[in-house]
Amino acid sequence: MKRKLIYSSHVVIQMFKRGISQQDIELALAAGVIIREYPDDKPYTNYLLLFFSANIPLHLVYALNEVGEYIIITAYQPDNSIWKDDFTVKKR
Repeated sequence: MKRKLIYSSHVVIQMFKRGISQQDIELALAAGVIIREYPDDKPYTNYLLLFFSANIPLHLVYALNEVGEYIIITAYQPDNSIWKDDFTVKKR
């Protein structure tokens, strides 16, 4: 069974600005790797996921609510000046 996706208004704006499609989001959720968890975020734990679409890195922040729906918070292409080469760890 496919989980329902709930897009925040923030992510919709960012997807439009950044040229990220719904298909990119769905592929990232299906095949991406969780690189960080934020258990103190409220009301749900947030997850930072890394996915490569056509060799272009994509970070996706999402949460799962109590009924198992994905809440898509934001999505962006990680900045090389902030992230190390593998895009999983921030530079100091």
